[in-house]
Amino acid sequence: MTQVLHIITPVTRPETLPEIFDSIVSQFDRNDESLRVVWWCVFDSMEDVFQAGCEHLKASRGGIDWPGMWRLERHYSAFRVKGYGGPQRNFAIDQIVDGWVTFIDDDSCLHPDYIKTIRPFLAQGLKAYLYGQEFKNGGRKSYDMDDPCRHFEHSMLTIHRSLIGDVRQTASYDCDKQFIRLIYKAHANEFVIIPQTLAYYNWIRNDGWSWK
Repeated sequence: MTQVLHIITPVTRPETLPEIFDSIVSQFDRNDESLRVVWWCVFDSMEDVFQAGCEHLKASRGGIDWPGMWRLERHYSAFRVKGYGGPQRNFAIDQIVDGWVTFIDDDSCLHPDYIKTIRPFLAQGLKAYLYGQEFKNGGRKSYDMDDPCRHFEHSMLTIHRSLIGDVRQTASYDCDKQFIRLIYKAHANEFVIIPQTLAYYNWIRNDGWSWK
């Protein structure tokens, strides 16, 4: 049975897409058809940002015609509503009818241990997984056993589309925490904590920002 994993990325920094692209495709065995990835790049800005994103991907290593691309689809939409990525994630969620969902912001990339670690869990029957997150300066954000959603950020979750239901994200800075709390409140028994770091935060930002 082929598992489908949807990765949702709201895009305002088109120049980072090649690095995100490489972080995804580098984790695949091209001969293994048991997992298909759909990468949703949802552009929340003007047409020039959308076009720049396409050009950056065409110029990247392997480019838009990477061999075996049938395993990796891209969906672009010029989405003009600002809101910390919430409306853009909602746009993608609304198009997805089945499979697994995770999130990567456009200032980060896929953790190198993510695919090989998460795949065995996807066949276990439960429908939501939380895990730790690493910062480029060596800091880490982990779950709180008393409140798993307390330190939550988007990239720390892999969830089945059926569990999301009608829950959507708001256009606010803490939309990720509101989103996960609503789902966790309704489906806490479906959540599993993986005691491992499987996500990055702001990993490819170049503005000097550092988490302390």
